[in-house]
Amino acid sequence: MNETPLILFLLEPDEYALSAMEVREVVLLPELVPIAGATPQVAGVFNLRGEVVTVIDLRRRLRLPERPWNERNAVLVVSRQGRPFGLLVDEALSLVTLKQEEIEAPPDIRGESETPLLGFGKMNGKVIQILDSGKILASAAGVPEKADLR
Repeated sequence: MNETPLILFLLEPDEYALSAMEVREVVLLPELVPIAGATPQVAGVFNLRGEVVTVIDLRRRLRLPERPWNERNAVLVVSRQGRPFGLLVDEALSLVTLKQEEIEAPPDIRGESETPLLGFGKMNGKVIQILDSGKILASAAGVPEKADLR
């Protein structure tokens, strides 16, 4: 049976997911240092056990209304080309597993290179957008999509 483990997270009011295989770890929002001249999608950087992690604000990247950060915010840490990147979310929710038949491909509405969607998951009567961290980082941080994940 083909099953896909996903990290479920909130970008209010909707739930989203990333492949659990892409997420190295989840951390509560640390204090971020702004990067001079960075695109608005880059929230800043922080030190994670000696590694500088560049954080992308997913609300900005997905063109969602901005909200103030709070104690529920989390950073999903992924790796791209051996470097850590963080994806800032409203709240990390849980690890879930969906069967292949519970995942559908996204429609081609804006062209594949522009949308960070991998597909839609169907869970408990809800539709969850499954995002592609490679496409998110390619457009927000200028990191090639086709890099190996750790």
